[in-house]
Amino acid sequence: MAPLFYGSRIPTEADERLRMAAAVAAEEVLDLHVASALELVERGADRVPVERLLDAYLRLHSLDLGQEWRIRERVVAALGQEIGADGTAPRLTATPSVLRRLVLRLRGRVHHDLREWVEVHAARVELSLVDAHVRHALAFVRILAEHRTTSEAIRHYTRTMSLPATTAEFVRLKAVLATAGPAAPTSAEPHHGSPPRLPLRLADGGS
Repeated sequence: MAPLFYGSRIPTEADERLRMAAAVAAEEVLDLHVASALELVERGADRVPVERLLDAYLRLHSLDLGQEWRIRERVVAALGQEIGADGTAPRLTATPSVLRRLVLRLRGRVHHDLREWVEVHAARVELSLVDAHVRHALAFVRILAEHRTTSEAIRHYTRTMSLPATTAEFVRLKAVLATAGPAAPTSAEPHHGSPPRLPLRLADGGS
């Protein structure tokens, strides 16, 4: 994780609360990734070895090495706990013969249905992650209410969690909206009638 604080010192009590809040956020994010990776394995393990499915999952979600290791270990542990009484379990890696069959199959026919499912699954996971991060960013806002502005608190969160730039921006926008009061500007009502007439000077290019 990135350093928690920038600028003036945060009181020790708030510092400790933030560290605990960040740890809770990290665990929830990890749990979400593990559950989602297991969904992918369940969907495709009959066609693609588990390690290849995990490689694809980790690549799609731009995780750091520490997160990758923890997710791999927890997914493999979960699979180990579900080994049947007869000892059957999904293949973690491809044997040469299995790998050769996969290559031959992929030359002629890509698993289009699995690819499409993975794309939709990845999108759903990313949006779920954004929502989770927003909730935890709002916890930072509450803890830092007396010490930082809303924007600064949200920035502390996105830096602490080392969020990718795109994810951090979505989290910032949604968190800012969530903290807006009743006086916040609202989107304009859609206009259903004929388009408004422009003033003559604008309509005809006059001055």
